[in-house]
Amino acid sequence: MSMPTFRLLKVGRSRSETFRSLLSRGRQELVKQMEQNAEERAMRAEQRAQEAQELLEYLEQLKMEDLKVRPVICQGARGGWS
Repeated sequence: MSMPTFRLLKVGRSRSETFRSLLSRGRQELVKQMEQNAEERAMRAEQRAQEAQELLEYLEQLKMEDLKVRPVICQGARGGWS
């Protein structure tokens, strides 16, 4: 009985009961970790969506600035500046 798992045995509990108890705790930890991973994935997805929206807004701003400058350039090319 020098193995660490045998020290977990309590008086009145069989090895199979102790094993089931450890297995149950392991399952609980696994479910907890899976839930945490799902939350982290959801947070990263939300962050990516936010970054994509900000990028779209920035590109739209650049487009609007480009449209404001373009007529001036076109007028100059047609000889509008004399």
